[in-house]
Amino acid sequence: MKRTCSLCLVLIILLLSGCGRHPDFWESAESGEVSAMPDTLGESGSISYPVVKSRVNILVDQAGYRPGGRKVAIFCGETGQTQFRVIDRETENVVFTGRIEEKGMDQASGEYISYGIFTELNVEGTYYVEADGIGRSFPFEIGKEVYGEVFQKLYGALEQSSNRWNVEQNGYVLVNLLTAYELYQPVCVYALAGNQEENQAEELPVLLSFVKIQMEKLLNGQMEDGSVGGNQIRDRASASMLFAGVAGQFARVYKEYDAAFAARCQKAAESAWRFAERDDAGTDESYFAAAQLFRLTGNAKYRKAITDYLNQEERPEPGSLDMAIYGDVTYLMTEKRVDVELCRSLMAERMSEVEGIAEQSHRSLYQIAGESASEAENTSGEVGKMLQQMVKLAVIDYVITNHEYATVMENHLHYLLGRNPQAVSYLNGLGDSFQTDSRQDILRSPERSAQLLFMMSAVINHEMDGQQ
Repeated sequence: MKRTCSLCLVLIILLLSGCGRHPDFWESAESGEVSAMPDTLGESGSISYPVVKSRVNILVDQAGYRPGGRKVAIFCGETGQTQFRVIDRETENVVFTGRIEEKGMDQASGEYISYGIFTELNVEGTYYVEADGIGRSFPFEIGKEVYGEVFQKLYGALEQSSNRWNVEQNGYVLVNLLTAYELYQPVCVYALAGNQEENQAEELPVLLSFVKIQMEKLLNGQMEDGSVGGNQIRDRASASMLFAGVAGQFARVYKEYDAAFAARCQKAAESAWRFAERDDAGTDESYFAAAQLFRLTGNAKYRKAITDYLNQEERPEPGSLDMAIYGDVTYLMTEKRVDVELCRSLMAERMSEVEGIAEQSHRSLYQIAGESASEAENTSGEVGKMLQQMVKLAVIDYVITNHEYATVMENHLHYLLGRNPQAVSYLNGLGDSFQTDSRQDILRSPERSAQLLFMMSAVINHEMDGQQ
């Protein structure tokens, strides 16, 4: 009887407030915002009350989980509960029941964190997690193609925005795409197989076809002196070095498909190097360019530029794009004669760095490297730092395949897709609650989109290996 009276009271309040019904929980979240009840009863328009923004206290990856992967929901706040349920969204049946495991206080977000692990649930479908007194999560999928769909979304965003890129953005995106292709070619070919156009040569992978279009834009914009960017770029030497590196990389990768175009890229790369070598020597962009051109040509002057850079007592502060990791992997993979001791030292330095990233992730209750930022503290810069770290893991994971690194990258993916203090996906339009601030939306940044696509190629590669 008490429950019936309570329901009646709620209905009366809704009618008085002028609403036929309260918006459905998930419908209200599709715009990236949570709807609130009206702040008056319609009688006193001059009186306003603060509306407290509600939030979800059960966090999940809103894109979803792969059937064989580890599945963890995060519960925020001291729940006082011991059990949670996973509900099939279509049938509303309980398909899994598990224990809520208390983990402790997250200092960055200031919230008590608990886990609900449901790894054993592998049946494909759409679900949500709920617990008495806490509420329910946003819906998510379990499916084999979950990660492939995210990969496609990132690639699609890059395609759509490519006409608006400046020279530096174009170069940096292409470096990430080409490096992902070189390290994880089966993933890049498989994940984009559905994008193959009817009139496109079947032997040319979709990703390389897209990169060639962008390379043609860069080549057509190169000046007679070898520089790129013109007056639109603040640092033409740095931009030209970045172009030299990516043009050299594409010349090497693309040679088997079109030797003439590859030769054109090589000529343009060497011209850009000559323009920039005096003003940009010793930077991470020049190191990347030297590594690519040495791997392409074997020329001693590029090898000298590499060794001069690596033999510095302290590496210079990386530029905004932090190109050193791309130079490192290029030098480590080159078939030309290299300094073995330098390679050992370089590998040891990078291994120590990624081990630190992995250790930091293990200590975090949100399972990420860095602090979990509250909504007020969160910045696009923090997401950028996180993705740069994941690029480093993706590179080293190729050199020394390590399941632990794959787990760390996957946990960062979960964080970015909803398992974070804001309970939002950082990919606009993906999930029921997503980031609408253009400064935070990864899809609005070609650099961040390319970094995440690179990281995902490493994660999907582990998944493909596990299925073989």
